Amino acid sequence: MPYLSVKWGRVMIKTLLSKILPMPSRTSHEKFDLMNARFDTLQDSVKALEKHIAGNIEGNIEGLNNDVARRITDANRDINRQLDDSSHLLLTEIQQFQGMWQENVLSQKEAATHYYMYDYIKRMRNLLQVMDVCDGEYCRIGRDYDGGYTMLNDFAKCRIAYSIGICDDVSWDKDMANLGMDVYMYDHTIEGLPESNDKFHWFKIGLAGIYRETAPMLKTLPMLLEENGHSQTNNMVLKMDIEGAEWEVLANIDEAILKQFSQIAFEFHGLNNLAQESIVTAALQKLNSVHQLVHVHGNNWEGYKMADGLVLPDALECTYLNKAQYNFKPSNKFFPLAIDQINNPWKPEIVLGKWS
Repeated sequence: MPYLSVKWGRVMIKTLLSKILPMPSRTSHEKFDLMNARFDTLQDSVKALEKHIAGNIEGNIEGLNNDVARRITDANRDINRQLDDSSHLLLTEIQQFQGMWQENVLSQKEAATHYYMYDYIKRMRNLLQVMDVCDGEYCRIGRDYDGGYTMLNDFAKCRIAYSIGICDDVSWDKDMANLGMDVYMYDHTIEGLPESNDKFHWFKIGLAGIYRETAPMLKTLPMLLEENGHSQTNNMVLKMDIEGAEWEVLANIDEAILKQFSQIAFEFHGLNNLAQESIVTAALQKLNSVHQLVHVHGNNWEGYKMADGLVLPDALECTYLNKAQYNFKPSNKFFPLAIDQINNPWKPEIVLGKWS
């Protein structure tokens, strides 16, 4: 009950009594004052009661608010936990899906790469088909390990040899000289030969498929033959190891020039480089038109590619014979042969198997 209502009741009672009752005596005044005092006491009690009730209500409201807040907090915690669990589960599923997708993509890519490499190796090996010469035996020309080549032991008619790419090894050239040949040697990357020989004719000139005035130290094979007076000479021998430049040389050379050589020993480079398949194909097709591949040996200083049992070394030593001078038959040889020498003795030999 509000305090204003109590006060108004007291005033009304006093006013009513003053109108209906006669003027009180002294004793009546004392009684009236006593009544006022009781009204004041009653008013104080009502105030205390109101305050107590208000305090209880505020306490109850505060307690209710705290309880509601706690419940809301608990509910939020439960919701966040459920959301975290759901998010974690969803993230796990996404990661699993990504892993499966990546594995599938990588598997398809690996399969496609494997198939493409297998197909590429087949194309290269089809261009490098080995056949056996019908008559004759093979011998090793040059030193053991790197620098020597397996060639047909048939040099009786050969008086001229060309050696392109020397570095610090003249063992092949010495063997040619010991067979009575004059050896014309070309390498623009060295300042001189490691040893001399009366049959050696060295030039600080390199070989290119196309002559360019901006690089006068690089000449074509027809230019070298003409300078040495060998433009019409046949039954010559050629050895070429020029670190990948052989493809431009072969792709641009005239077949008639190749026919002047009875035997050619190459070290091919970059066979695993798919980007140069076009020029390699053109070079080998031209070479195959006039010469037959009779021997192969992988140089293990370089790597190799393999797909479904087919091997293709990045560096391959090859011996070719002039088709017009020899007869051939299918080969069933397993490479490397007993006569072959491993290039790098600190690494395993590259086993080519039955190449054809």
